[in-house]
Amino acid sequence: MAASVTTSDAWWELHLRNARGELLSPDERKVYEAHLARLEASEVLADDLEPWRQKRDEIKKLEEECTQLQSRRKALSKQIAQLDALLGARQSGAAVGS
Repeated sequence: MAASVTTSDAWWELHLRNARGELLSPDERKVYEAHLARLEASEVLADDLEPWRQKRDEIKKLEEECTQLQSRRKALSKQIAQLDALLGARQSGAAVGS
């Protein structure tokens, strides 16, 4: 167990260096790629993809709702600006008429 922790720790350091764009030596590159291949091979995908599909569909609906709400917000902001301008013009006219 201690050896795998040490190997994982060493690999993580190589991974961070690689992610930062640092060049790894040929030996480091071999160790890095070998451990990465083991990690990828050990990944297990879920057999039941239905929950993922449901979440994807939910996200799509929420994105559509967000788009609609953003359009509504823009329309309301435009209406508010028009009403503010009209109110300002009325107040200016009332002040001049006083």
